[in-house]
Amino acid sequence: MAIAALAAFMGACGNDEPTPSIDDDNVVQVKEEADRTVLIGAEDGKVYNMKDGSVYAALPGCEGVNNMAMHGEDYYVAGYGTNRGGFYWHNGEPVSLEADIHETDDIARSYDHVYVLAHAGEVGYSVYRDGTLVAQTSEAQLHALAAYANNFYAVGSKREAVPALWTNNGVVELSNGGYPTVATGIDLVANNQNVTHYIAGYHSQTVDGAALKIPCLWRNGSLSTLPLNFTESEKNRNTYRSGMANDVAHRGQDIFVAGSRTDATNTRATVWISSATDDDAVKTYWQADGNVDAQAQKMLVYGSDLYVLTVEHNRDTDTWCTRVWMNHELKGTVGGIIGNAFVVI
Repeated sequence: MAIAALAAFMGACGNDEPTPSIDDDNVVQVKEEADRTVLIGAEDGKVYNMKDGSVYAALPGCEGVNNMAMHGEDYYVAGYGTNRGGFYWHNGEPVSLEADIHETDDIARSYDHVYVLAHAGEVGYSVYRDGTLVAQTSEAQLHALAAYANNFYAVGSKREAVPALWTNNGVVELSNGGYPTVATGIDLVANNQNVTHYIAGYHSQTVDGAALKIPCLWRNGSLSTLPLNFTESEKNRNTYRSGMANDVAHRGQDIFVAGSRTDATNTRATVWISSATDDDAVKTYWQADGNVDAQAQKMLVYGSDLYVLTVEHNRDTDTWCTRVWMNHELKGTVGGIIGNAFVVI
């Protein structure tokens, strides 16, 4: 899972619109690039400063970061700790949910509310708002959370076969195209009138006894399969080919999905681009060169800039690193860590 170098971006721009992940209450000032700090949350339970690779925060009691959220100068971390109990971390300090839960899986900030998705063991999954339990379900296994105003949106699967969207109104099933399917990431376009959701995920298919994954995207419930675009030489290797979609974000009318594709020899970090106004316009935005194994794990839009976090693994040296890209450029590399999430503050 890694990247030595990414292929150049094939530029794409969209129109500005409200983006609740950055400025949902119209009070957060977007910083100039030189003033931004990019933080990476890793599997070791620490937060790193991308600029120099230093430990920005050793989260007390945290063994692993699952996801992160931001709001202005504040950053929030969901993860799991050394002691059983419900915690998230705000600016590096633990905040207790006062619940006997396994771990916090995801976190979101909206209109001064902090939402936390938590794995509650036999009970299933819970959502907390500002530390108070607001919903609980055992119908689905959930992976990602988004929020707007007083509403939450979490995605995953029912029985690992039917993709599911859980909201304040309960769990609903998404179209799966006839295959076992999991939803992995969610992004919202919200205004006072309505909320549109974009959801990333993958189909699981078996071809000649081999389990394959096919990346896909739901645009407000409409399912699209993402192209894998294998070259003729890759196809001629006669290997099984598949892909993953891990996260989704939007910029104006452009929708981006981060993931990877593999031909069983090389795994390449990949970002796809689609249009909110054209269901057929889905194409590859950029892709790693395949020199090392790479995954695009997370992405976010800050102002008009698209950030992508990739994790790479060099098989020859058995080393890991995490990279952050902004638009066309590599912005930083932190060696020796596996990054699960990142924020810009």
